Amino acid sequence: MAHVTEDVIVIMASDGNDDPAYIPQLLAKIDEGYDLVSGSRFAKGGRTDDSDDPVGIRRLGNKLFTWIVNVAWNADYTDSTYGMRALTREAWQKLNIDTVKNETEFVMSIRSAKLHLKVCQIPVVEGQRAGGEVKARSLSTGWSFLKVLLHET
Repeated sequence: MAHVTEDVIVIMASDGNDDPAYIPQLLAKIDEGYDLVSGSRFAKGGRTDDSDDPVGIRRLGNKLFTWIVNVAWNADYTDSTYGMRALTREAWQKLNIDTVKNETEFVMSIRSAKLHLKVCQIPVVEGQRAGGEVKARSLSTGWSFLKVLLHET
């Protein structure tokens, strides 16, 4: 990311479950003046692929962590952890992202709220993963998100 020279950055998951057809919608919102635009599986019209989470642990965890971010930093997210995003290079620099694992998007949501960046979410339908299985485990991911919350407060 330190070598990016374009004004807008689009981030997608490496597991193939983000649909590039949403990129024009993300970019249109950037053109409207938003600093960061993210996909939301939980906004009206969005949907998550729960085929590998029959108990709903990840859905519950996402809703809990999103609620905490909304309450703690007066944000209005419906999905604070989804990876498909577009943001300005200036916003990226302000966010000072220092994570390398799957908590990066969560940190982006928190810091965007803390910095009062202009943020919006668009509903997305999460596809199935190209590899077929989730690499991130729910409990270890939840633990890393909890550590992020403690660090960011």
